[in-house]
Parts: sequence; C-alpha cells; structure tokens
Amino acid sequence: MLLFQTDTVRPLPTLVVAPDWRALALEEYRRAEQHDNAALRADFIARVGALTGVALAAEQVYADRATRQASATIDGARFQLRAGRLTLQRQCSTCGVGVCASPAIRSRADLGYALGAWQPRCPSCGLDDDEDWLYSW
Repeated sequence: MLLFQTDTVRPLPTLVVAPDWRALALEEYRRAEQHDNAALRADFIARVGALTGVALAAEQVYADRATRQASATIDGARFQLRAGRLTLQRQCSTCGVGVCASPAIRSRADLGYALGAWQPRCPSCGLDDDEDWLYSW
C-alpha cells in the first residue's frame, strides 16, 4: 500500500476583490466638487463682505463648480462671481427685461458706480436714438 504524506499544508488561494473603480471615481469627484464649491463660496463671501460689510452665511450663496460661479442677493442687489470676476447683475435700463453684468467690481467705488451711475443695456436694446454712438465714450 502506498501512502502519500505531505509535510506542509497549503492554504487555499484567497480571492481578492478589486474595488469598484467607477464608484471610487464618482466618490472622488463628489469630494472634489464639495471642496471646490466650499472654496468658491468662501472667496465670494470674503469679497462681497469686504465691499459691503455684510457677513453672508455659506447657505446664502449659490455655487456651481462646473461654471465656476457663485452668486447671492443682498438687499435686492444681485452679486455674481464668475471666473474670478465679481459683478453686479441688474436689469436693462431700457427694456427692464434683460439682465446685464456690470464692469468688474474691485473696490467700493466700483460698487458705487455699478449701483448708481451705470446704466445697463442688454444687446438687443442698444443705444437710444438721441445718443451719438461715436461720442458715447
């Protein structure tokens, strides 16, 4: 009779399950989106706060990572930060329908201009008939 003797017992191979790469990528995207939106909100809050003295809460600020845009309304004035440029959004002074972005606001004087002297006009309204567009600069 022939017997086989083994000195060592080999363990069965363990099955290694690879993580779901799609789920990992989506989770990383969500984390990055939350981080970027929080940074965008913080930048917006700091800029608007420095100009207005108003302390906005993060929940008051809309942020969109895809368009790199943040916005909020303070006492009826709509501020928008888009691609690093802070503006005031106002309705067209001619038709009252279109919404226009002010020149970039970098100082309180720029904000004063956007609130007062600036007369926004949407592209479809153009200049009034009595304005000489050659000398409107």
